[in-house]
Amino acid sequence: MDGCNNARCIAEANLKAKTKSRIARSKILVAYPANTWSSNAMRRDYRSLNTG
Repeated sequence: MDGCNNARCIAEANLKAKTKSRIARSKILVAYPANTWSSNAMRRDYRSLNTG
């Protein structure tokens, strides 16, 4: 953590990270139409978000 030691600060940092990945995920969903969900490239992008 970058200098975060109280619970509220940590919670806010986690929330920001979650929001950031949610925005990135929605950008991927926009970039790939629904019918390409099965495409390997999309799955790879999506997985890298969920694990990264």
